Amino acid sequence: MPLQRQAPIKDRGSQFGVTSSMHNMNLLDYIDGLYGYAISLTHSPTEADDLVQKTYDHALGTKRYLGLEQNVRCELFRILRTVWCAQLHQRLSTEANAVPIQTPGSPHSYEVETEEESVRKMILELPLEFREVILLREFEEFSYQEIATILGCPTNTVTSHLARARATLRLALGV
Repeated sequence: MPLQRQAPIKDRGSQFGVTSSMHNMNLLDYIDGLYGYAISLTHSPTEADDLVQKTYDHALGTKRYLGLEQNVRCELFRILRTVWCAQLHQRLSTEANAVPIQTPGSPHSYEVETEEESVRKMILELPLEFREVILLREFEEFSYQEIATILGCPTNTVTSHLARARATLRLALGV
């Protein structure tokens, strides 16, 4: 059940270093999802652009392996998360007073119907480990195994975090 986002950014593929010859690998098909996931991690359109760029740079640098992957989409999301984690680790280790990852009123990418606004806000206020599994499962429709691959954790951890995230949302919604 993918939700509608604002404007697709597939036409911005060249901005991320994706060339027309790469259409054969279907890499442009994943830009919207990657950008949305990057926004949910960074809370910044500029940082999300940079993160997607670095993801494609890395993917293109290893494209001989990328084509061997059973699920290129899953691999791209795994690369994006790995790059983000490395950036976050570097930022936290170099800054004495790190800026909080979650800030009230942060911009986000998953645009939904007006009546779903409170649900969207609640999802984005979830702790990161819960927010990631909800976004990857419900918005991007990854399987539990694919989410485990992206996050680098066991499938049971994904199942547990997803159950806790859903329970937290149900409690917050009073359902």
